[in-house]
Amino acid sequence: MDLDAALTRHGGVAKLSQLNRLGVTVGQVEAALSKNKIVRLRKGWYSQTHISPIAKRAIIDRGLLTCVSAASEMGLPFFRMEYHLRAPRPVEGVRTSCRRISPQRVGACVAITDVVEDYLHCQPRAWSLALVDFLTRHNLLTDLQWTGLASRVPQWARQIINLRSEVPESPLESVFRYRLLKARLPHEMQVKIGVYRVDFLLSGKLVIETHGAEFHASQEAWERDRQRVLWLRSQGWDVIELTFKQVEDWPGLEQLIRNVLKNPRYRPPSLLPT
Repeated sequence: MDLDAALTRHGGVAKLSQLNRLGVTVGQVEAALSKNKIVRLRKGWYSQTHISPIAKRAIIDRGLLTCVSAASEMGLPFFRMEYHLRAPRPVEGVRTSCRRISPQRVGACVAITDVVEDYLHCQPRAWSLALVDFLTRHNLLTDLQWTGLASRVPQWARQIINLRSEVPESPLESVFRYRLLKARLPHEMQVKIGVYRVDFLLSGKLVIETHGAEFHASQEAWERDRQRVLWLRSQGWDVIELTFKQVEDWPGLEQLIRNVLKNPRYRPPSLLPT
């Protein structure tokens, strides 16, 4: 196997001993270094030139990326980008998890189950639910892996795992779902009304649509959203459209929702007299 293929198999980063086991010689490594085709990160560790700066930094710091740093590398949802490292010992100025590093890894990241474990310990619970929902929707963990995770985390984190669902279509929907569950506001998700499907239906009468970072990504998408909301309102439905910032400002939003739901003058179309 050639050097580039060997590095690719290990996620772009590998120890010399791992490369040797794939048939790569020291001579090949030195030749590639001399031509700037690979990078020596520290003694015995090499990477392809295109891997991210944060991945290179993790190896130099003698650890592996975890939590939101690994989530960013793996294309998983996260709230705020920070440098989080799982390492054998603390690293000055770095959010470090000193839990055992699994022998498995994904490039410069810990194994995905370790990523989730650290994420659950570190991140807001609403965003922890966003992560486990995303993993569930995309079948990225097996039932056995979920069971193993649940056995290693605190009770509150097990509750987050047990709430996981494949229904939410975006991290923002999962975050909003967590807020509703915590507030004990009855709701359904992805409810079909007419020819449309709405994100949330609260107490059978209030429609809520959430618009994440992808909202208004194209003029066509914006037009479709407008058409759906206009039709719902024309049929008598009360519709609230929410952005990420509005969902994060939860106390005010919760009060607004409760005010709408308890308004005796408002009845959903299905309850209106014919």
